[in-house]
Amino acid sequence: MADLRQAVFQRLRPICAQLLPLRSSAGRLARELDSLQVVICSANLEGLASCLEYVLFPLLFLVDSICAVRRRSGSGGASEPPAFPAAASGQVAERGLACCRAVLSACPPTHPTQLINLLQRFGAVAALPRDAATEEVRMGGVACLISVLQHSAPNGSREGTRAMSPAAPTTIPPEMRHKPTAGAFDAAENQPLLAYIAHTLLGVAAGEAAAGAQGSRALRAAALKALRLLLEHAGQNAAALAAILPGTASGLAQALQAAMLVQAAAMAHRAAPEQLLEVMLQLKLL
Repeated sequence: MADLRQAVFQRLRPICAQLLPLRSSAGRLARELDSLQVVICSANLEGLASCLEYVLFPLLFLVDSICAVRRRSGSGGASEPPAFPAAASGQVAERGLACCRAVLSACPPTHPTQLINLLQRFGAVAALPRDAATEEVRMGGVACLISVLQHSAPNGSREGTRAMSPAAPTTIPPEMRHKPTAGAFDAAENQPLLAYIAHTLLGVAAGEAAAGAQGSRALRAAALKALRLLLEHAGQNAAALAAILPGTASGLAQALQAAMLVQAAAMAHRAAPEQLLEVMLQLKLL
């Protein structure tokens, strides 16, 4: 294990050590993030899991900066400079979120506090308004939520986890892959955040539907998928479900009605009613 960690760490360190020094240089930072994603996607999974905190440390500062620079530009008010000024670049934001998605798909969170921290940060990216962030940036935030929720799924399944490199066929022990994260949903102090994430995802889906032909069908579908995964987690805990369910059920009913009207008027988002019904079916199963 120590040898695997050291081998992966030696590949990660030259790139991760450059991220903060390049925080104001969008072009160079984007290239380093491209290199980081290549290393993440080719690293031995057991070694990468042992370096998870090291990789996430600069990346989560970048995620916070993605939100900060876009909120600041939208409000026009003065505020503290973000850790990564280059996060204002769409290329940097998209590549940083892609790195987060890659590492979390391979190494899901194993502790409730870590899970909540990630949901809070990526939820903030997903919540950015359409006029403050591009579709690609908001899609990146939703995709990261999907990775966090899907790969720490309460039923123990991890759909879509990348295969291990043929050069490193080591199997991760089950206790490393799936520590229970139900505690994140059990804690009463976390339930307002979970309700907010559900509200955010419904808002993303509704906003794209309301935009008609200008809206993003892919982003809407991703938001509904993330919402379904959130409900799967919440369904394991009655208190969490009670915090999320009322607003989600009424929001889905309104969204389904709006989707039908949009489809009838412009034939846009053709799959939207089916996606909404899939989420509503998940509610019925809870």
